[in-house]
Amino acid sequence: MIKNLVGNTVTTSLNLHDLDGNVGIYFIFNDLSIRKDGIFRLKFLFFDLGREGRINSSFTEVRAEVFSEPFYVFTARNFPGMIGKPNYITSCTYTIYHM
Repeated sequence: MIKNLVGNTVTTSLNLHDLDGNVGIYFIFNDLSIRKDGIFRLKFLFFDLGREGRINSSFTEVRAEVFSEPFYVFTARNFPGMIGKPNYITSCTYTIYHM
């Protein structure tokens, strides 16, 4: 069986500023891709690995679970192209490089 989701599926949190300058906690998956076209949702599980020394434990409790909004993945042939550069990408890039 071939996995549809490939890349690094684990990341840590970053304290970044949103477009209004408010600090928030963000999780960036910069090496994640989906091999097949179609409509998908991602499931995110949040763990507290540093709580009470459980980082080396065989059991870590799930603290929260969230699903993304549905999104469409295009094949390279059917990709319609970018419709401009989203502001949040510019903002995140600026914040990361100027920490």
